[in-house]
Amino acid sequence: MRNLQKFLVDAVNAPHVRPFTLVTMDFPDGPVRASSLPFDVTLDGETYYGVSLLGTVSEISEGLDTRSYGVNVTLNGIPSEFCNYIAQQKIQGRLIKIGLGFLDAEERIISEPLWPFVGRMDTLDMKIGPETSVSIAGETLLIDWERPRLRKFTDADQKSRYPNDRGLEHVAEVANKELIWGRA
Repeated sequence: MRNLQKFLVDAVNAPHVRPFTLVTMDFPDGPVRASSLPFDVTLDGETYYGVSLLGTVSEISEGLDTRSYGVNVTLNGIPSEFCNYIAQQKIQGRLIKIGLGFLDAEERIISEPLWPFVGRMDTLDMKIGPETSVSIAGETLLIDWERPRLRKFTDADQKSRYPNDRGLEHVAEVANKELIWGRA
């Protein structure tokens, strides 16, 4: 944490610093990567396409209580020929990451980006018109804590997933087994 604070202080105190946003969305056909820059940028061998004013990210919030917080990513100016393709994407539960990077005066990346939001995509809304926009809602990974667990530690449940697994075969017997400790 101390190195992170030092990095942020150094970046902000630099004579010229330009923050930018990174977004990675794990679509079924492959990841979609975008940045808030007006040009493409490559980090760790991955290209983030510059969408500049064509994209927005809502405020990333967090709190003291253990619950999921959401975020919205909107891309504007989507060509109409891609609308049907985007609408058919099954994104729910897939990974979304939002990062923050910094450029220096020569538009070189300063250090590694920070990733303040890692979560799962939830819904995809599309507004079709002269200028089509796509809005994707994401939730932090804490959303998994709020979901009920439907799996059971029984032989039948285990075999429904792994038919040849015999690891839970004797669980029912052990539950009612009387154990006597300390016999002479």
